[in-house]
Amino acid sequence: MEGEFERIVLKSPQYHYMMVQLDLFGAKANFDSDLFKNLIMKALKGLHGDVGGSISVDIIRFEKKSLKSILRVPSIGLVKVWSALTLYSSHNDKPCHFKVSKVSPHLPSLSVNSRDFTSELLLEKV
Repeated sequence: MEGEFERIVLKSPQYHYMMVQLDLFGAKANFDSDLFKNLIMKALKGLHGDVGGSISVDIIRFEKKSLKSILRVPSIGLVKVWSALTLYSSHNDKPCHFKVSKVSPHLPSLSVNSRDFTSELLLEKV
C-alpha cells in the first residue's frame, strides 16, 4: 500500500526534574539535604494537606553553599509541588522563598542554558 505510515504514541514522562533554590533573605541557616527536603514536605503539606504530603519528592543533587537543588517529582504531582514551593514564605519566622528556575522531563536538559549560546558557537559547529 502506498502512503502507509507508522503511528507512534509517546507516553507522558513518569518524572519531571526541577532546579530549585532557597533564598533566606539574610538569615543564616545550616542546611543539609534532609532539612531541605523537610522544608519541601512542610510546604506541600501546608498547602495541599495529606495529599501533598504523600507526594514523593527526591533530591537528586543538593549544594549546601548556594542552597540549590535538583528535585525529581512524579509528573502527576508537578503542579502541586511547584505551587507549594512558590507559595512557601517563611522558615522559623524568617522570610524566605523558593525560586524554581528550570523544569524539564529530561534531567540532562537542566544543564543547558540557551541564553549562553552565541552565534559564533553555532557557526563553528556547522
